[in-house]
Amino acid sequence: DGPEGTGEGLVHISQIRGAYIESVRGELTVGQEVRVRVLSMDRGRMTLSMLPASAPAPARAATARAALAAFEGVREEEWLEGTVSSLLSFGALVEVAAPPGGSVTSAEGLVHKSQIE
Repeated sequence: DGPEGTGEGLVHISQIRGAYIESVRGELTVGQEVRVRVLSMDRGRMTLSMLPASAPAPARAATARAALAAFEGVREEEWLEGTVSSLLSFGALVEVAAPPGGSVTSAEGLVHKSQIE
């Protein structure tokens, strides 16, 4: 147990950053100070999050659909500009600029390693 007024809890890997994380070691170090929110308490165990309180799941799903809708008119042979945001054992996550005129400016997608030349 820590000093009075402190406690330990688990921050699941999905609650560290709002995008896929391959390794916690690439995001955090022992002794690093972070801000967390308590998601739940169960039998003396805390579940924590480093993510801000977000919109309810239906709102997040609607936002995701809107991001994908911006790309509906893109033809398979068309090339878009993007920035690699994360490297994974099975590919790369790429932030892609959306075509002009949509309600979103970008979206993140997976490029499987079999699709990388």
